[in-house]
Amino acid sequence: MERLCWEKKCKFKRVYAKEISTHTIHEEDKEEKDAYIKGNIKTYDNLIIKGNIEIDGNVFGEKDIYIGENVHIKGNVFSQGKIILEDKSKIGEEGKIKSIIAKKGIYIKGRIKVYGFMMTEGEGIVN
Repeated sequence: MERLCWEKKCKFKRVYAKEISTHTIHEEDKEEKDAYIKGNIKTYDNLIIKGNIEIDGNVFGEKDIYIGENVHIKGNVFSQGKIILEDKSKIGEEGKIKSIIAKKGIYIKGRIKVYGFMMTEGEGIVN
């Protein structure tokens, strides 16, 4: 599938599209980032990523991962817990397939964009 655009209250376990979104990111949403991180992040505890940040790498967590507003992760995101995606968060890049995999659930809050796969053994919900 080329593009999938979701509305609120959607539930899922596995989904794939070249572009998955709950909206269309407008030009005004594409702003310069305040911080850049190059490399992978791995944690054995909960991870909170907040702020106007771009991560050029993968994110791995043994517990929950919270991806806050305006965060762009260019790599894959894996969690043994839950993954929460806040408004204007973006995973991957156009033309490069990435994955979000969370054992206990994926919760989407607001306008997001993902390029590739999303999969959970728990519940996937678009709020």
